Amino acid sequence: MDDLAPRLDFDRARRRRFRVEEADGAGRLDAYLAARLDGFSRAAVQRLIRSGHVRVNGADSRAAARLRAGDEIEVEEPEISPPRVDPEDLPLEVVLE
Repeated sequence: MDDLAPRLDFDRARRRRFRVEEADGAGRLDAYLAARLDGFSRAAVQRLIRSGHVRVNGADSRAAARLRAGDEIEVEEPEISPPRVDPEDLPLEVVLE
């Protein structure tokens, strides 16, 4: 997420809610969200959790927290802007035409 962090726009974030179902099992919070948030790796999700943008049953949580059926997860999902490529002036020498 190091290259992703500057591209996250929390001003245009959207709130997403998930309810853990029995079929989802008792997995970790970070793995659960990484499978459901497009563009976010598990490490990126862990950083979102640490920075307080994820709440489980209304409270802050840890990435390693085990989920149970019925848990309510609220995520402040930032918008990801596309990578920016800046042009660079390179001196070129034409060798053969």
